[in-house]
Amino acid sequence: MRSCIMMYRNLSILVILYCFVSCNTSTNQSSNLPELPDKYQGLISETPLHKDIFDVHLITDGRIQKLIYITEGLLTDTMKGSKTFVHLFPKDKKNLIKDGKTRSFVNRDFQANVISYSYKGKTYHIDFTVVPNLDYVKIETGQRFKGAKIRAWSKVITVAEGIDHFEPIVCISGDQEVSVVRIEISIDDYNKLKAKRDKALKAGILIGEADDYVPVKVKAGNDAQMKGSMRLKGDWTDHLKDEEKWSFRVKLKGDNTVMGMRKFSLQHPKTRGYAGEYIAHEVCRKEDLIALQYKFVHVYVDKVDGDNVTTLDFGLFAMEEAFDKKILQNSNRSGDLILKFNEDMLWQERLYSRQAGKWWLLFDRDQYRIGCATFFSEEKNLKDPDKRVDMEMAKNLIEGYSEGNLPAEEVFDIEEVAKFTAICNLLGSTHALIWHNLRFYYNPNTSRLEPIGFDYEIGEKFVKVHEFFESQHQVAYSKAFASALQKYSSPEYVEELDKFYKDKLASVVNIVEAYYSEGKYDPEFIKHNARIMQKHLKSNGNFMVTFEYANDDEIALRITNYSHLAQEMLGLKGKGKGILALPNDTCKYIGRGQSKLVIFELSSKFKSYFEGRRKKGFDISKDYSLLKVVGTIAGINNEVLKPIIPFNDIERKELSSSVIRQPSNIKLFDFLYIDETDKTITFQSGDRVLDKNMIIPAGYTVIAREGLRLDFQKKAQIISYSPLKFKGTKERPVVLLSSDNTGKGLAVLQAAEKSELSWVRVENLSSPSHKGWSTFGGITFFESPLKIESVIISNSRGANAISIARTDVEIKGLTISDTKRNGFRGDFIKGAISELKIVDIGINGIHLHNCEVQITDVSIRNIGEKGLYVLRESIVVIDALKIEKSDVSIYANNGSLVKVIKATIENARIGIGALRTHSQFKETRIELGDIEFKSVETNSVNDSNSEIIRNNKINQPSLNASKLIGLKK
Repeated sequence: MRSCIMMYRNLSILVILYCFVSCNTSTNQSSNLPELPDKYQGLISETPLHKDIFDVHLITDGRIQKLIYITEGLLTDTMKGSKTFVHLFPKDKKNLIKDGKTRSFVNRDFQANVISYSYKGKTYHIDFTVVPNLDYVKIETGQRFKGAKIRAWSKVITVAEGIDHFEPIVCISGDQEVSVVRIEISIDDYNKLKAKRDKALKAGILIGEADDYVPVKVKAGNDAQMKGSMRLKGDWTDHLKDEEKWSFRVKLKGDNTVMGMRKFSLQHPKTRGYAGEYIAHEVCRKEDLIALQYKFVHVYVDKVDGDNVTTLDFGLFAMEEAFDKKILQNSNRSGDLILKFNEDMLWQERLYSRQAGKWWLLFDRDQYRIGCATFFSEEKNLKDPDKRVDMEMAKNLIEGYSEGNLPAEEVFDIEEVAKFTAICNLLGSTHALIWHNLRFYYNPNTSRLEPIGFDYEIGEKFVKVHEFFESQHQVAYSKAFASALQKYSSPEYVEELDKFYKDKLASVVNIVEAYYSEGKYDPEFIKHNARIMQKHLKSNGNFMVTFEYANDDEIALRITNYSHLAQEMLGLKGKGKGILALPNDTCKYIGRGQSKLVIFELSSKFKSYFEGRRKKGFDISKDYSLLKVVGTIAGINNEVLKPIIPFNDIERKELSSSVIRQPSNIKLFDFLYIDETDKTITFQSGDRVLDKNMIIPAGYTVIAREGLRLDFQKKAQIISYSPLKFKGTKERPVVLLSSDNTGKGLAVLQAAEKSELSWVRVENLSSPSHKGWSTFGGITFFESPLKIESVIISNSRGANAISIARTDVEIKGLTISDTKRNGFRGDFIKGAISELKIVDIGINGIHLHNCEVQITDVSIRNIGEKGLYVLRESIVVIDALKIEKSDVSIYANNGSLVKVIKATIENARIGIGALRTHSQFKETRIELGDIEFKSVETNSVNDSNSEIIRNNKINQPSLNASKLIGLKK
């Protein structure tokens, strides 16, 4: 490509760089004109190459060779409106071969576009043109009157000895003109911008503020001067480091535009990779993506201080369209809403990090993307009710996707996003794919978002393909992206792009390179990135197949996708045969990193294939090697065959479908009132039937009031990640029951706030469970603070009537009765328990494991095994305890400490028992205060590693303590 570009450059000889339109041609007003620049002052007394109406000089201006045209005094309208011509006769005519023909000279006509200066009380008018690096026989230049065919003046300039080879510059096309933009600003406002710049350089970041804009006047080419405002532009200070070439954001007043732009940026081309940004926008425009207008202009800034004007020559600058509805109009889009993620917090943190001497962020920068979509011209658009509706929709779409709640195909125009992402990969632009550089157009017709490329920084040679943000598991996007990767990395497209560059873009690129030789554009990276994209497609056929089940109608296979792109299953192929079975359409696509059960519906062809092998039908244990799964990258055709591993994974299957992993479904229940403002979920009172599992998400408060009677049927259960506020009355309690004896109860899991249950009655519920997951109690609270008052639990079918774990508790008034297994279970809980009544329990009344609790006023009666069971390093203080009819009334083990202040124990085989069953624990200790034993076979039993103390006396250990305390046979 490089050799082609150089040939094109050699064919393209000349560019005309326009200056500013004359400020004032009158010699009487020369004092109001800018002072003649130093580089031109010496020319006034120097002998020109030609002297006529215009004096013609040759100078070197930086890296540019210029022919300078100077005239003094009055510049007539005819002279201003006429075209100047230049004929260049190079020694080597082969440089002039174009379209297969050799020309004798290069001709260029250009409109006079002079700038007027004041010098020593006189007015001078200057125009110029760039001359390329060639050896010339002669240069012929002159001017034609507008509308006439005669020359106003003409002169053949023979190149003299000693200057027959101009200083090297790049040959640039004569087909492209560069417009001039002149900005007038008061010295005070200029100094305000300078102070802002100095502050930004010190901080390392430019932070925008409301009053940054200052008034300016803008003039472009021959257009009239327009009023507007201007501020510094850029986030990082690369836009500001040059002493006199800063980046600006300009807004014109009213509907005024410069080259179709009402809002635009002016910046040094190097801040956008010289010509790279222009190329990126033009490639996107070619592919019908939304693109910004991006041009190159020669910028002058006039600093006005009273009657004095100081002109700064900024040279060639990039002019970038700002985000305005005109972008959409220029890209043939209707509507005017453009949105992005608000970057303010991100840049503020970057500022704090730098001030703290750090070069990294304190937090993951992606967190600032959540919930912070904002619009360009937001304040103006909010005033329109119709636009406000569209704004709400667009904001909900992008934030819903960013938070993982909406799939890509419901939010974006998938084809546009895939195309944009693929082109960014081809052009070597990860920068445009960073979330805070993304801009989106809301299409009101499709209610979808389309990307708008910005700040590309093209030219990187990739080592891997880069994807659109949060697209890992987006099947629809992946399908479109694979297709786009295939198209835009193909040799045909790379060749097409090369031709597009030469025909449409090279002339502008040459202008930039003429000014900035360090900004050379080398398109080799495009070929490199296309190869990486092709390899990415070829390496993405990796998936694994395991057997799940088979019957007469279908085979179920679990397929795990290890590729970076979504896979599409095409069918089952027999050995030496074609497709024997097709996948169900609902499950044939598998996203990146996903594992899915794919159902293949068996055809008569499949059945006859296996029945013809001297057996009845398909047998996985024998026939798996005869089948292969045919798959491809979704969106393209690159079929691969994968064998079937003849094992299923029961645990994985059960795990993936377990209720504990299912999403919220609260909207399925018509007796729930959901208030999204107050974040409450309220059960409507009255008789209600729960006949399917209810999953309540975190972030709400769940309310039930007096009169609710909730009947758990058909194995239904409630899993809540939000706290409960169930509050009945004595006359009308909240009742939870199961009339069909199948209800699985209630589990509150990891609710941050405290649940409160008062005047609640629970009857005939079992422990919540589902496919390998289960809880300990018919009522379960895990890592969820709990307050109970006046609650009755009866006929529990769970392992425990109530189970509470890893939380704080406050219980006053709890009755548990008629339970075949255990009554109250606490694991790692802290708090106070009082007015507890436990009656008719099959195994243990109270079970405490590693708890710190104070128990007061407790009655335990008719217990199958242990009345109070205290395990593993618990600390329990008991007062006013009565235990009647149990096998072992109080039992503690393995480092627990139990203090009994006052208790009565009646009708028990063993009253008090203490053991240490594992050596890693400290000794177990039970301290007895006022305790009365009635009809107890053995008051106290302990081993040598435990102590039971009563009246300051230590009970003697028993040799067979463990056997004595063992369960009653």
